[in-house]
Amino acid sequence: SAKTLVGDGGLLEAKLPEILREYNHKNLVTVSTDNGFLVLSAEAELEPTKYADFQAGKVITVDHSTLKVTGSEPLDDSKRNPKAEELRAPTQEAVTKHVKSSLSGGCGTVSALADGGLSVAISGNKLNPRNFWNGRWRSKWTIKVGAGSAEIKGDVNALVHYYEDGNVQAESSREVSEQIQFSDASEFASKAVKVIQEGESELQRYIGESYATMSDHSFKALRRKMPITQTKFQWSKVAAYSLARELTNK
Repeated sequence: SAKTLVGDGGLLEAKLPEILREYNHKNLVTVSTDNGFLVLSAEAELEPTKYADFQAGKVITVDHSTLKVTGSEPLDDSKRNPKAEELRAPTQEAVTKHVKSSLSGGCGTVSALADGGLSVAISGNKLNPRNFWNGRWRSKWTIKVGAGSAEIKGDVNALVHYYEDGNVQAESSREVSEQIQFSDASEFASKAVKVIQEGESELQRYIGESYATMSDHSFKALRRKMPITQTKFQWSKVAAYSLARELTNK
């Protein structure tokens, strides 16, 4: 379909890889690897098609158009920050447990950053094209680590797309910022994931409350309070209106 719009010239071949790369990062698209799944994000990217899989200790090469892993190689020790790795491993374990218990078919990837911090990317999709709806859950977190404390900032996003006899999308998001104190890597992982759980749960509660009140508030706000004539229809005179129309037709 893209070729139909722009033709078969070199423009598509030149621009498409970068467009798909940006799309995959923004939507936290996942790819299947020999060791499970990896969430594609800017924080895990080493080069435009190469990503660090810290959990597997590999660098994987990804085709952004097919979302296939086309190659892998060992992750060089120079890409690992020992301080960040000490916190990354238990955090990855805790994130994996959280995703398995709360997000059907989801995936969570924890990447170590050059400054000693961590990046957490959580992604899950629910696709139901036979019934004309799809849903996507995204959650991305940056953790800046200090001496016995850490600042956690994240963005949680939920998108639902319904397209039977129409095209309706509902998107909700929430930003989170918290501070934690910790004495060791285990406590760090536990408290960091607790912040993530609470942030995601808060968005779920908000969505549930919004749908509960939608019919009483949002839908009513979409309707005109008055007809286009700015005159209230007198329902008590419906019979008279009907009789007048019949006499006019005669």
